[in-house]
Amino acid sequence: MFVPPSDLRQKLFCFPIILLLLFAGLSLPAVVFAQDDAGQKQKELGAQRSTKTIEAVHIDSPPKLDGVLDDAAWESIPIATGFTTFEPEIGQAADQKTEVKLAYDNTALYVGAFMHEEGSERVLRQMGERDRFFSDNADYFAICLDPYESEQNAFCFLVTAAGVQSDALVTPNGEDGSWNAVWYSKVEISEEGWVLELKIPYSALRFPQKDVQNWGIGLERSIRRTREKSTWYDFDPRLDGAVNQFGTLKGLENIAPPLRLSITPYVSAYAEYYNDWEDPDANHEKYFIRGGMDLKYGINESFTLDMTLIPDFGQVQSDDQLLNLSPFEIQFAELRPFFLEGVDLFQRADLFYSRRIGGQPYDFYGVYDLDSTHTIINNPGETQLYNASKVSGRTDNGMGIGVFNAVTAEMRANLEVDGESMSYQTAPLTNYNIWVLDQPLKNSSYVSLINTNVMRRGHFRDANVTGVEFKIANKKQSYAIGGNAAISQLHSDEPTVLGHKHNIRFGKINGNFRWRFFNSLVSDNYNQNDLGFQTFTNFINYGWSGNYNIFQPKGIMNSVWTNFGFEVETRYRPVIYQYNNVFASGGITFKNFLSAWAYTNHNLANGKDYFEPRLFDGETYFTLARNHNAGFNISSDYRKPFALDFGVNGNRSFVWDMANYSVFVSPRIRVNDRLMFIHQTNYINIIKEVGFATLTDYYEPEEEDDPIFGNRKRRTVINTFTTQCGITPTMTANLRIRHYWSKVVYREFYNLADNGNMLVSDYTGNHNTSYNAFTLNLTYRWQFTPGSELSLVWKNDIYRTDADDSEWYNDINEDGYITNLSRTFQSPMTNSLSLRILWYLDYQMLKGLGKGKNQMG
Repeated sequence: MFVPPSDLRQKLFCFPIILLLLFAGLSLPAVVFAQDDAGQKQKELGAQRSTKTIEAVHIDSPPKLDGVLDDAAWESIPIATGFTTFEPEIGQAADQKTEVKLAYDNTALYVGAFMHEEGSERVLRQMGERDRFFSDNADYFAICLDPYESEQNAFCFLVTAAGVQSDALVTPNGEDGSWNAVWYSKVEISEEGWVLELKIPYSALRFPQKDVQNWGIGLERSIRRTREKSTWYDFDPRLDGAVNQFGTLKGLENIAPPLRLSITPYVSAYAEYYNDWEDPDANHEKYFIRGGMDLKYGINESFTLDMTLIPDFGQVQSDDQLLNLSPFEIQFAELRPFFLEGVDLFQRADLFYSRRIGGQPYDFYGVYDLDSTHTIINNPGETQLYNASKVSGRTDNGMGIGVFNAVTAEMRANLEVDGESMSYQTAPLTNYNIWVLDQPLKNSSYVSLINTNVMRRGHFRDANVTGVEFKIANKKQSYAIGGNAAISQLHSDEPTVLGHKHNIRFGKINGNFRWRFFNSLVSDNYNQNDLGFQTFTNFINYGWSGNYNIFQPKGIMNSVWTNFGFEVETRYRPVIYQYNNVFASGGITFKNFLSAWAYTNHNLANGKDYFEPRLFDGETYFTLARNHNAGFNISSDYRKPFALDFGVNGNRSFVWDMANYSVFVSPRIRVNDRLMFIHQTNYINIIKEVGFATLTDYYEPEEEDDPIFGNRKRRTVINTFTTQCGITPTMTANLRIRHYWSKVVYREFYNLADNGNMLVSDYTGNHNTSYNAFTLNLTYRWQFTPGSELSLVWKNDIYRTDADDSEWYNDINEDGYITNLSRTFQSPMTNSLSLRILWYLDYQMLKGLGKGKNQMG
C-alpha cells in the first residue's frame, strides 16, 4: 500500500493560514458595519417602478447629428434632469448636472444629452474598441428602452465621451453585450462639459403596434474622474434587477414599426503560409477568396429572421489552447459573431453550447482506431457550416419566441491503403435545431420552455433535450424561487436513453444581506452534449450560501462584500457520499479605488471521484483527498496611467500530500487616451499531484482496462500581451500575443485499489509531456459607415507537443523557459493574412437615397 511521504507535509503549511488571516481582516469591517447597520432603523426594501416620466415630443424635421444642441428640433422640448447616484453612494444628488431631451419622428428616436462638467480636461475620454466601454478610462452616457414594459428586457445604447459606441440587450439572465444594432451618435466636448446626440432608428428596436405607447426608460451617466455613476430613475443596487426600476417614456403616438430588411454581403481574401511536422523545411502557400452574406428580415413589428449563408470565421481570434489532463473536454468561449449576437433567448436552462456547431467532427477520433494498414492523409478538425438562421422576437403581451436552425456538412478523412485512396466518414450531414418560449410574469418573474434537437443522417445517433427555466418572486420582490430542469433523449440503434437534471434555488434576493438554499441533481444517463455542454453527471448537490454587501461608503472604504456557505454532494445512483465544500470570500474597495479580496474553501472529508479513473463504469473511483484552498487578489485604480492586478493562490491536500500554488501579475500602462498596453503572467506550480496517467490496455491490448495513476509535478507559465490602440471612434488596431507552456514530469506510477487508494506499480511507461501553444492576432478594424466594416487580420499559430516519442523527450525535465520558447519558434507554424469587407445595406437607407435622387431630379 502506498503511504504518502512526509517531506511535503510542511511545505506551504503556513500559506493557507496566512491567507485565511487576510480574509478575516477583509471580512471584519463588514461584520462591524453589519452590526452598526443593524442598530439603525431602515425601511423595508421592495422593488418598485420609478414614478418618474419623460415626455417625448414629435418633430417634423430631425436634428443634425453634430454634437451641438442648437437645432430648432430641440427647442421647446422638456428636459429630464435630477440624476441621483448609485455608486459610490446611493441616492445622493449627482455631482454634476445632466440634462436630457427626447424627440421622435416617423423613423427614429432622438436623444440630446448635455453632461455638465467644470472644464474639458475633467472629461475622461480614452479611445477604445466598440462594445468594450468597461475597459476604457472614459465617461459615458447610456439610454435603455423597454418598449413592452416587461420590467425584464431592454435595449441599451451607450456612448463614451470619446464617441465610442456600445450596445447590449438586458435579459433576466444579465446583459448580452454581443448584440449589435445600427444607430448613430455624435459627441462634442467643450469647457462646459460634453454633448451627445443620438439617433436610434426604429429598425434597431422591437415594439408593439399601438397608436399610443409608453415605454420603460433608464438613463445613466458615469463620471470616470470620480467613479461616480448616476441615473435619472433612482436606481437602487440593493434591489434585485434594474429594468423593473425604470421610469416611463410617454408621448409616443402613431409610430409604426418599419419594414426591417438588411443584407450584409462580405468578401474575404486569404493568403496562408504554413509548414508541417512531416517536412518542416517544406513551405506551403495557399491563396483563396470567400464570399457570403448575412440577412436580417423583420417578419412583422416584433419578429426578426437572421440568416448567415456560407459564413466565414477565419478572422476570429485563436482559441486559448491548453494541456488538458482532466477527464473532460475543454469548453472554449464562443467568438463567432453570428453565434454571439441575439442568442439570449436560446441560453435558457443552460442547454446551448454553440461551439458544437461547426466544431470538431462527431467521429473525429474514429479514424485513429483503424488498423496500421491505413495511412491518414488528411483529417479535418472542423466541420463545415452550410448555413444558420434564427427567428426571434416578442408578441404584444411580451412572450418571447425563438427558433434557431443550422446545417453542417458531411465530413470525411482522406486515407491511403496499399497505395489506394479511400475516405472515412467522420461526421454526417447534421441539422441542429432549437426552439424556445419565454413568458414574462408579474414581479420580474418569468417561465421559459426550450427544446434542442440534433439529427444526423445515417447510423449516427440523434439527440433531443427539453428543458424549462423559471423565476417566481413575491410582490415586494424580496424572495424568489427559481431554477431549471431538463430531460435528455439519445436515439440510436439501441433503445432510447433517457436522463434528467434539475437546479432549484430559493432565497432572499434584495437588501444588504441575501441568502439562498440550492439543490442540483443530474442523473447518471443525462447527456446534453450533442448541442450543450455537460461534464459531471450522476450527482445530487445541495447547500446554502449567503452574502452581506455594504453599498454605502464608510470610513476609508467605498464598498464591502462577503460571501459564505457550504455544499454537500452525493451520487445520484447509488446514493452515497461523494464531496463537500465550505467556502467564504470577502472584498473591499477603498476610497482610493484600490480593491482587495480574499477567498478560501475547504473539503473537510475525503470524497470519491468516479471520473478520474476514465473507466466510467459507475464503480471504480479515486479517493478525492480533503484539501484546503485559499487565495488573495488586489487591483489598483484603473484611472491612473499605471495600474496593477495581482493574485496568489495555494492548495494543500493531505491524503496524497499534494500541494500547489499559483501567482498572476498583470500591469497595465496607458500611454495616452489612444494607446494602452496590458501584460499578464500566470505561473502555476503543482509541486505534487496524483492523477490518471493511462489505461493498461493502451500498451497491452490483451489486458483488462486497468487505470494507471502517476505521482507528477507540473509547471505552467502563461504570458499574454495585449496592445489596444484607438485611432478614431470607429477605427482600432489591436495586438494580442499569448504563449502557453505546460510541462508534466512523472515520478512514479500506481495501480488503483478497490478502495480508491494507490498501490505502487511496476509500470514503467513514459508520460512526461511538454506542451506549447503560441498565438498572435493582429487586427485592424475600420467601421467606415454604421454596420459596414473593413478588417485586416494577421494570425500566427504554433502548437508543439514533446512527449515520449519526441527527439526532445530527454530534455523535458531539464528545460528552462527560454530554451523551451526558442524550440517552440523552431516548430512548424501557420501564418494567415486576410482582408475582409462587409457592407451593410438597409432597405430604409436605400429607400431614402432613392427619394433623395428623385427629389434632386
